[in-house]
Amino acid sequence: MSYASLLVHVQDTPSQPVFTDTAAALAARWMARVTGLHTHVPTYNSYIATGDYPVAPSPTMIAEDETAARDRDAEMARIFAQRVEARHVAEHDWCYRSADLAGLQTAELIANEARAHDLVVIGRPAPTTHDHTSADTPAIVAQASSRPVLVLPAHDTPFTELGRHIVLGWNASREAQRAISGALPLLQDAESVNLVVIDDSHALVSPHGEEPGADIALYLARHGVHVEVSRLESGGRSVADLLCSHITETGADTLCMGAYGHSRLREFILGGTTYEMLRRLPVPTLVGA
Repeated sequence: MSYASLLVHVQDTPSQPVFTDTAAALAARWMARVTGLHTHVPTYNSYIATGDYPVAPSPTMIAEDETAARDRDAEMARIFAQRVEARHVAEHDWCYRSADLAGLQTAELIANEARAHDLVVIGRPAPTTHDHTSADTPAIVAQASSRPVLVLPAHDTPFTELGRHIVLGWNASREAQRAISGALPLLQDAESVNLVVIDDSHALVSPHGEEPGADIALYLARHGVHVEVSRLESGGRSVADLLCSHITETGADTLCMGAYGHSRLREFILGGTTYEMLRRLPVPTLVGA
């Protein structure tokens, strides 16, 4: 089993070359087609959304913004093609989409394109004029598209070997199962997969059954994935803390987990595992929802 098509969100940020090279390396691994997606939010719309722009933009301003965006897009498309071809990826495409507003709508544009691909690659947001994503954009895209999303931390070099040693967070939820289904090509190629079950001693009812992790480990074994199960007690620590510590201790290079077991609003307000892990992003992380 492998991915046939990858979508990578391309923004004008310092880390984008690393993100593009990583996506290209993955496409080469599976001989997949890779599509670069550039989303643009007009500068004046960003101002309007925050209430900083007092009047409607003039036709001249709109035309100038669009011309500048198209020029920037053409240059980004050229660089994208150059970088993916350097990784021996012959099949590649480019896509440009313009949003009316930043934030959620950018995630929706990515999700719309994601539905026609097997895997989405998104880099960590950067505080620049041309990046309108946020820490929870990948999870929103996963929810809206029903596609797995691989989130990459900022780094100096491409993650060409990611997926060799994977930590798989399992909480018996629908989202975690979707993450596993979406990650199967990675899991089948991995040298080691450590399935982590975190038991909350204060929970009234455990979702894990008599032998936590056994059922999903058997499911994975039937798909040719050799799994080692680690059962951890929370001991009052957050799931995010435990996962980060476990990743460090095991030397894992990739995390796979479900997104938003609770509502996204509740996670944003109260804090939650998805929000915290995407904020910390200790290693490349594949999320499913």
